[in-house]
Amino acid sequence: MNIKGKVVQISLLAIVVIVLVGAMSLVLPPAVDWHSVFRPAARRLLSGQSPYEVEGFFNAPWALLPLIPLALVPENIGRAMLALLNLVIFGHVARRMGAKLLAISFLLVSPPVLHGILNGNLDWLVALGFVLPPQIGLFFIIIKPQVGIGVGLYWLVEAWRAGGWQRVLRTFRPV
Repeated sequence: MNIKGKVVQISLLAIVVIVLVGAMSLVLPPAVDWHSVFRPAARRLLSGQSPYEVEGFFNAPWALLPLIPLALVPENIGRAMLALLNLVIFGHVARRMGAKLLAISFLLVSPPVLHGILNGNLDWLVALGFVLPPQIGLFFIIIKPQVGIGVGLYWLVEAWRAGGWQRVLRTFRPV
C-alpha cells in the first residue's frame, strides 16, 4: 500500500475514534473511580503534588502516566477515552494470547470487563503487562498486584527454570 493509502486509513481511523469518543462521552454514566480517584490523582501528579493525598489512590505512581492526557480534557471526554482504551487493550491482549474474534467479543462484554470500564478502573494496564516482556510487564502487573500476582509468580518460576538466581535477578531487578 502506498503512502496516500496509509494516510487515508489513518485519517478514517482518527475520524472513527473521534466519533466513538464523542458518542461515548454523551452516553456513558459517570465512572466512580475515574471521577473520584484516578483523574484527581493524575491532575495532582501533573501539578507536582502527591497523588497519594487523593483518598482511594493506592497504586504505583507510574500507573498515572498514561492517564495524564486523559485528565487534561473534560472529565466526560477523558472517561470515554479511558473506556475506549479499555476495550482496545483488552481486545489486543486477548488477540495476542490467541483468542479468536468470538472469544474476544465475549470477553469485552463480560461482567468484569464492563465493570472496569464503567468504573474507570486500571485493569487494562495490568492486562497489557501480561503480553509484554517480563522486565517491562512487571511494572504493569504491580499496578494492581491482586490481579497480576499469578503472572508474576509464573514469570518467577520461568526465570528460575531458565537460569536460576542470575536469571531471576536479571528479570526482576528493574522492578
